[in-house]
Amino acid sequence: MTREQLEDYLRARGLPFQRSCCETGVFSDLTKIGQAPPNLICREWNVYVEFRFESALIEPQTATPLDRLERMNLRQNGICL
Repeated sequence: MTREQLEDYLRARGLPFQRSCCETGVFSDLTKIGQAPPNLICREWNVYVEFRFESALIEPQTATPLDRLERMNLRQNGICL
């Protein structure tokens, strides 16, 4: 699946997403799927699906519509004491 196909799918279902980049040449899309409940040490944590893409370019500088979906991961983001 290409980035364009995935983003069109998410848009058609009204699912917000954001593009993210954490490693050189690796561009991901993130969509929030829920929140983990708070506990004694941590506040609520947002839970995301990360769609990780392989670039269609030899030396990628930005995400492109033709990037191919490589894998999906679950990501959490929050604050702990």
